[in-house]
Amino acid sequence: FFFSNPSIAIDETRHWLYIAYARGGRDAVWDIVIAASKDGGNTWRRTSIGDGCAIHMVPNLAVDPRTGTLHVAYYDSEGAPRFAHATCTPGAAKCTVRGAINSVPFAALSTERHGSKWIGEYESLLIDARHRILHAVWAQPVDEHGAIVARVFHAQAKL
Repeated sequence: FFFSNPSIAIDETRHWLYIAYARGGRDAVWDIVIAASKDGGNTWRRTSIGDGCAIHMVPNLAVDPRTGTLHVAYYDSEGAPRFAHATCTPGAAKCTVRGAINSVPFAALSTERHGSKWIGEYESLLIDARHRILHAVWAQPVDEHGAIVARVFHAQAKL
């Protein structure tokens, strides 16, 4: 259950309820599933983000109240490890991976808890609707003069 914390977001204007969670097994093939419901959770539509061969974990959601775009942030090990960003159309009918949130390389990506390469279990994604800015905060192992240490990062982007 580590690294699989579900995330919930509500689009009150369009009446969508979203839940994101990691799905996978001990083979380290984990994808992010976005479940969307327009009827209060009675029925769900699901779509996944991932490539079927890498670790995708710790999803976080934020809904743009103006457009209904669902923003998803998560860790993944596709290619070089990264903290990635994807967007989904309202209802999560289609999700598109936008890429890494920042350009600082990960020194490692480990699921070992509490080690120097550990990413932690939480990050945050927030939309400042008034200023039209998406904020992300996460932990990331970096190489500081040959030592791997975890640091907290923040990034922001205009919507």
